[in-house]
Amino acid sequence: MRILRVFLYLILVGYIAFVGIMAFSGHQPPVSGIRIPNPSARSIQWGFQVKEIATREPRYMAKARKLFVDSRGKTFLSQGVIIEIPGSRTFIYSEKCTVSPGKNRVQFPERVRVRSETGLFSGEKSLYLAKKGVIRLEGQVSFKIGKISGRAEGGRMDLEKKEIFLFKPRFSSEGNLLEGKRIKVYETDMKAVLRGKPAKMNSEGTMVFAPVMEIDIKGKRVNSISMPSGGRIFQNRKRTVGKTLKFWVNGRIEGERVVARWGGRKLFASRITGEKERLKAFQAFVQSGDLTLTADTILLRESEIKAEGKVQGKIGNSSFQSDALLNSGGRRVLSGNVRIIKEGNIITCDEAEETEGKYILKNATIISPQGFKLTASTVKYTDEKMLLEGGATIKSEDLLVSAPKIEIQLRNGKLEKLVARQARKIILGKDSARCEVLTYYFPQGKAVLQGKVILKSSKHGEVKGESMVVYPKTGAFEITGRGRTSSEIKE
Repeated sequence: MRILRVFLYLILVGYIAFVGIMAFSGHQPPVSGIRIPNPSARSIQWGFQVKEIATREPRYMAKARKLFVDSRGKTFLSQGVIIEIPGSRTFIYSEKCTVSPGKNRVQFPERVRVRSETGLFSGEKSLYLAKKGVIRLEGQVSFKIGKISGRAEGGRMDLEKKEIFLFKPRFSSEGNLLEGKRIKVYETDMKAVLRGKPAKMNSEGTMVFAPVMEIDIKGKRVNSISMPSGGRIFQNRKRTVGKTLKFWVNGRIEGERVVARWGGRKLFASRITGEKERLKAFQAFVQSGDLTLTADTILLRESEIKAEGKVQGKIGNSSFQSDALLNSGGRRVLSGNVRIIKEGNIITCDEAEETEGKYILKNATIISPQGFKLTASTVKYTDEKMLLEGGATIKSEDLLVSAPKIEIQLRNGKLEKLVARQARKIILGKDSARCEVLTYYFPQGKAVLQGKVILKSSKHGEVKGESMVVYPKTGAFEITGRGRTSSEIKE
């Protein structure tokens, strides 16, 4: 037992000697776990060198290499200050800080760095309100969130709500530049809300403006921008404005109640989805040069417009309806239940192709304002003439002509002159005829028959001649060549 007491005594003496030597040489062993809830009235200062001093409070733990407590209980930490906030995995780094007694406030008069699960932030000075769980960053603030980095003019971190506010931020993410009046970052789902007058984004030449931008951060980078309060997107010769918009950094966009201008084309739509070179609009209206149209769905590309579902609109002075439209390179194709009104002529067909005012109609029926009905498997229609081919027929009360081909000249949209060769059937009023060439003048109501003419008159029987003029309404006719001439002719 005596031996044990001697052994312990020697250990104590050795320790005291070691501490004295270290103190005399200017060194001090580490001090940790120091807690000063109510410091004494006199100042306490450790001026000798130590490795670390740690103080623990209910809401944070502070570490430093120097500590000073004045007579009022204010604590000063310096040299390598680290404030650790339990439960939030947040650390504050600085060279100086001051703790006021009983206020749970930690002030940082010099530059600080804050590291959290969200990212890394630094400011010219800072204030930590431990009771509220809030860190205030003042002055010029720099930050880095994954692949997003930038600067701001002050900030606020709420550790309990896991929210971060940065004021007047300007930041970038892989070439995408954003700036606004204020940004709010949610740590829980890595989303941010950027506000401004307006907030704006520059993404590879695309400019986005909006009063509010909801930023989706995917993989620590900006993935998309939602604009719930409306916004504007400017791309190469493209301008898109919507009540709500969403823009992906890869160029894809969505929106509601949109007005867009794409390369000289104007678009109104209840909803759009699209990419850089392709825009799909629903319940939409498009104006492009001399073409205007509305449709259930419109697909807009650089040099193409495709519309489907209750398509109607105008091409120049002509109005139309159809099930689908394709506009590409100045060529328009209408298909499915096509109906066109051109200068008073009502056209119905299976398909209509229009190029520079010239139409090619498939399986067409045309009703003229003069009361004539024209049908053919193919009709080539311009402002000056019509060419009916394939089972061509023209019919009215006083005229019926059926031929492989019928040529019609127009004046101001009205039928002026008809020419039919090798007609299969000719009916002129109450008479019928056969000839090699039939010419009909619509204003005069006069038919000129040429080449081996045979007229079957209801009054005079069969009449033949080389040339004949017939008035279908009156039944009068004139013959040259073989046959006889009626005295009832009226020129």
